[in-house]
Parts: sequence; C-alpha cells; structure tokens
Amino acid sequence: MDEYFFERGNARASWATAPKDAKWLAVNRNGYGYWYTKRPSKLEGLPAWYGVDARSRFACFVGNTCGDWAELLFQREELISAEEWEHIRFCFPRAEYVAKDASGMVYAYDLRPEPGYGIWLSDGYFYRLPGLAERFAAVNWSKSLVEYVIPVQGGSS
Repeated sequence: MDEYFFERGNARASWATAPKDAKWLAVNRNGYGYWYTKRPSKLEGLPAWYGVDARSRFACFVGNTCGDWAELLFQREELISAEEWEHIRFCFPRAEYVAKDASGMVYAYDLRPEPGYGIWLSDGYFYRLPGLAERFAAVNWSKSLVEYVIPVQGGSS
C-alpha cells in the first residue's frame, strides 16, 4: 500500500508513484497539483505555481479550490544528495543504483539489482558504502533502491 504524503478531497499523492525525476509537488488554488523537477515559484499576482524548468506534469486534482494553496508545496526527501552521488561516482564511476540489504549494509551497483531473500541481486559489480548505513537505517530494505538521475543543467533551483 502506498504511503500518501498529501490527501485531500479526491487527491492523493505518493512519492512511490511520482515520476522518478520529480522533486516537488505543488497544488494551485484551483485544486490542480503538478510534479516539478525543480522548486516552483509563486506567480506574481496569481494563485498558482510556476515551474521554471517547464517540466511540470499533472499529479492530482483536489476537486475544489484550495484557499491554502500557497502552503501546498512538498519536497521529496532524498536519501542521497547530488554531492553524495558525485562522491559515490568518484569512488565507483559505474554506480547507477544504491540499496540497503536486510542486514543494514548499503551498496552501490552498476546494473539494476532485483530483490532476493534479504539481499539485492545483480549481474554486475557492486561497491560497499558503509558511510550511508545510518541514513538508510529507517528504510525497509526492500524499498531502499535509489536510482542515479542525471542532474539537469542550467536554470535555477
């Protein structure tokens, strides 16, 4: 079952079903919510959010107007920051995925791993990342897979 971070009226939003490059969800006064890859801004004089990257996608519709629309901005929590990905890829240049196994150990993988019995199985190479074990501690191992997303160049965040 998905864990929804936003529920109102007919609308539900979950990062589990969001586009993988979506970093933000913003809901406009008219009740329409959109996913954004970069932090959207409020439009001057209008009750709406504007995505500077023009990569917004429909996320949900509340079903009525939202008087508190200016407060309905949500950011995806990231287990691994862009700077950390840079460091991981410096140590293991082929890293495309990171995941924790049931014992709590965190690894980087070059090929997408599949869940096994308490471990992630991959036909490729892997690299142990002991420094991330604490950060992944609260994450269920079977939901811990994080994929590297190539950073979008240019624009403001």
